[in-house]
Amino acid sequence: MTCSVNLRDTNFKESNVQCQFEFIQTELIDDIKHYHYLLHVSYDRMQFEKEIVFFENEIESLDINHFTNNSPDFYFYEPDFWFTIFRQDEDELIVYLNFDSGLIHSNMATESGQSVRMNTTVEAFNTFLHDLKTNMK
Repeated sequence: MTCSVNLRDTNFKESNVQCQFEFIQTELIDDIKHYHYLLHVSYDRMQFEKEIVFFENEIESLDINHFTNNSPDFYFYEPDFWFTIFRQDEDELIVYLNFDSGLIHSNMATESGQSVRMNTTVEAFNTFLHDLKTNMK
């Protein structure tokens, strides 16, 4: 059984922007759980996928209330993927899925690369986080 968690742009039918985390496996290394996912990202008419690893405490600490417009980034231990989140108002968010092109292409960290912008709601993002956390149990 494959488990996946999705987050879609508010205007998905027009923008085709979404990300999907497809669970691959859990691995225990030095008493720390590592969750392997295949990340599928689509935007416009493009799409790509990349395997990423989350550590248990990263996902547990991921909470929309920790993001402010003064501190909008959430970095993971795996440096090739991170979120930047801006609150538009109480209900609306702009979420950037950022990818380090140096690691993707040359195995060298650069903090540069493509970003995919997604407009979403706080409720949709909280549901996404809840589903991701539930998927890990």
